[in-house]
Amino acid sequence: SGLFSSDDADSEFDLTRKALQTFEKERDIKRVGLTYVMDINFTSVSADKAARIANAIADAYIVDQLEAKYQATKRASVWLQDRIKELRTQATAAQMAVVAFKEKNNIVDTGGRLMTEQQLAEVNSQLIMARAATAEAKARLDRINDIMKQDIPDASVADALKNETIVKLRGQYVDFAARAAEWAGRYGPNHLAVIRLRSQMQEIRRNITDELSRIQQAYKSDYDIAQTREQSIKNSLASVVSETQLTNQAQVQLREFESNAQTFQAMYDNFLQAYMQATQQQSFPITEARLI
Repeated sequence: SGLFSSDDADSEFDLTRKALQTFEKERDIKRVGLTYVMDINFTSVSADKAARIANAIADAYIVDQLEAKYQATKRASVWLQDRIKELRTQATAAQMAVVAFKEKNNIVDTGGRLMTEQQLAEVNSQLIMARAATAEAKARLDRINDIMKQDIPDASVADALKNETIVKLRGQYVDFAARAAEWAGRYGPNHLAVIRLRSQMQEIRRNITDELSRIQQAYKSDYDIAQTREQSIKNSLASVVSETQLTNQAQVQLREFESNAQTFQAMYDNFLQAYMQATQQQSFPITEARLI
């Protein structure tokens, strides 16, 4: 071909273009029947060169597929990485919103149960006990009031009060009354000894009355304290009920915040998993094409 060429040397571009033209003319690629196999042929004056070029075409195709997959995976990894950062920020912000909302509305979860609900149950239990204590204190006060109407409490009442002073005084009073009746029958009702015994009995009666009055004041004090405590617990219960109602209303909005937080967290986890898979594929690219 040098006989018909000009004296000017071909440029690198011209040489490459001529080589490609010759390459395309001698190359033949066709599909084998209805399979996915491509038959690559190349014609050259050298059989070894023709084989090397045909194999190089197949290798170049496989490398190109691997490179394309690598680039696609790399672009996907970069996009996923940016998206993961964005989702991480959104998930953190959503979780912080849940925490801030709980703090603002005094919502505390204790073992799957709201603190206000737990407080409500506790205060309600305290109120039941307080009412029972008030009823018991009132029963004792009513009993002592009935006893105060008696002249001298009988033996069963004295034992029920469990007051050693009253039991002792009543015993003395009964003993003096028996002796006064005996002496009055023997010496007459106006005998000096009988009069002295009756005076001692009167003194014992005053002492018993004073002791009963002391017990009555103690029972009344207990009853007043029980009433005050019961009313205080009632006020606390009303406050907890009001707070529980507000908490229940706030829970509706809290569920929305928690749902958003869970959604962003789930999206973040999914994208993170996809990013890990993309990173592995980028490190170990696999192509469907192979040389047979």
